[in-house]
Amino acid sequence: MRLGSYTLTPTRINNAKAKARRYKLSDVGGLFVEVSTTGQKTWRYRYRFAGSRRDVKIGRYPEIGWPTLGRGTSNSGRLVPITWMPPWLA
Repeated sequence: MRLGSYTLTPTRINNAKAKARRYKLSDVGGLFVEVSTTGQKTWRYRYRFAGSRRDVKIGRYPEIGWPTLGRGTSNSGRLVPITWMPPWLA
């Protein structure tokens, strides 16, 4: 996991435009915004479980906004943990 400042900003997400193919705007710790061919922006989280890579859809931007993910409130520079459990562990 990369430590340091976040690479995603609200301005960068808002300025992201639709392209011919889906693409990602990455942030730290596996968090990213996926921009679809229609311009829809979706928060996703990538993690590894049992040796395989998996993605979790968190929600659409801007319904799930910037402060909802714990930005700007902590001095540690880390994300607030998202309370989520994979369905196969529930």
